[in-house]
Amino acid sequence: MSLNLKNLESVDGIDSTWLNGKPYAFKVENPDFEKSPFSGMTRKHWLDAARFLTNGVFQHIDSIDDPIVMPKQNEISYPQPDDPKHRFQACEFEGLARTFMAAAPVIVDDPETMCNGINIRDYYAYQILQATDPSSPRFIGFISDFHKEYGRIQYQQTVEGAALVICLMQTKEQIWDLYSDVQKKQIADLISDYAHSLTIGHNWRFFNVLMLTFLKVNGFEIDEAALKDHLQHLISNFVGDGWYIDDTNYDFYNPWGFHFYGPLWCKWYGYEHEPEMAAIIEKRNHAFMKTWPRFFARDGKQLMWGRSIIYRFAASTAFGAHFLTNAPVIDPGFARRIASGNMMQFLPREDVYVNGLPCLGYYGPFEPLIQYYSCAASPFWIAKIFVALSLPEDSPFWTAQENEGFWAELGDRTETVELPGP
Repeated sequence: MSLNLKNLESVDGIDSTWLNGKPYAFKVENPDFEKSPFSGMTRKHWLDAARFLTNGVFQHIDSIDDPIVMPKQNEISYPQPDDPKHRFQACEFEGLARTFMAAAPVIVDDPETMCNGINIRDYYAYQILQATDPSSPRFIGFISDFHKEYGRIQYQQTVEGAALVICLMQTKEQIWDLYSDVQKKQIADLISDYAHSLTIGHNWRFFNVLMLTFLKVNGFEIDEAALKDHLQHLISNFVGDGWYIDDTNYDFYNPWGFHFYGPLWCKWYGYEHEPEMAAIIEKRNHAFMKTWPRFFARDGKQLMWGRSIIYRFAASTAFGAHFLTNAPVIDPGFARRIASGNMMQFLPREDVYVNGLPCLGYYGPFEPLIQYYSCAASPFWIAKIFVALSLPEDSPFWTAQENEGFWAELGDRTETVELPGP
């Protein structure tokens, strides 16, 4: 499929200036410096950002039948020409599931949203059915079959399965509820295969937890013992001060992993059905949020630190997810100020984009950052930050006035906070 080199379609609130391959960037239109005196960004501007990213994706989609296969940016990222079929299927699934995280809040806000002449709700609903249908050429495969053909290793489909169920929960009324029982079972069969398959004993267990929980809350049978085992193992990785060890690492997988999936699980299921375990997850999340703001500069910019840094401002995912928990402990105006500033560290920069998409790099393309599990769609993990858009409009995260938290009082002093746990 050829790249559609034309003006980006006009979307309200978005500066669309990509023409003849020239880069473009997000611009905050009509900033609200009364509600947000530092960034100018409100909930509307966050939706504009999600639309902007989604619109960039759909410039590569000519019809509802086209899969989301991003143009390959370099020779390092997967899939490689001699890779087995499951790697190509994973790449296609990654394009579908990760971009869905940007598109989902747009679909919830307006199910009739069009990009490049395509209704994006209808597109994702149709492509999910194609991806989960064993008779379709777009089928992304069963992990149980991969085990038989390639051996019992971990497969990227597990990761993207979690992204899919998060988005299906978010767009429940707009997409999931409109499927027939037969279609729901088809999707659930694939998710169940992934959810009950081999995973990795670190943050990946949360992928299985969310898929198993999605199935359970939607009336499908699961292995209850497996769900509890994953949760208990994840909880056992806690080291103190709100931090979990992730295999052998301490990095951004805490805010965009443990403290994203944990609050989601509590909201979906834990608070009602597993209150003791949910209380543990919540207590640790609250401890994390007491010091996590100190990992950002006064204007919300982050350090270039740790694995998977191409995910950029997904580091601020924990701020919105925190408000899924009961009795949040961080000032909501400070939380939004950091998250908006972190997002704007990247989105307004023209060098961030290649082919109208966030590139494999940090600012511009940078191959030393690319890891074996990265493909052209991988940077869309940034869209985890839009979990905040699942919060209601009257959430304190959206209604509070932006403020600088401890920065105004800090002045010219230096403070050091020690975290003995991690």
